[in-house]
Amino acid sequence: MITSGQLVSAYLRNMHLINPSSVGEPWCTYAQMIRYVDETGRWVVEVFQYLRPDGSIGASGKADPKRIRLNDMVYILQIDHFA
Repeated sequence: MITSGQLVSAYLRNMHLINPSSVGEPWCTYAQMIRYVDETGRWVVEVFQYLRPDGSIGASGKADPKRIRLNDMVYILQIDHFA
């Protein structure tokens, strides 16, 4: 839906990393939290990504989904740091 243009993006956060080498990214990389909304204005998915100066996506090379809405259910990524 994103690549076909069915969803519109809005930045929740778009900030220049102060110390990009701490996450293995080059200077001038941005940390971005992006919300995608449908034609009614209802948000569908929120993703996090590192945008590198050359326009590529850092880390895995793909945006990392954090929240997704399917019908009336919202699914939130939860990481267990103590596993």
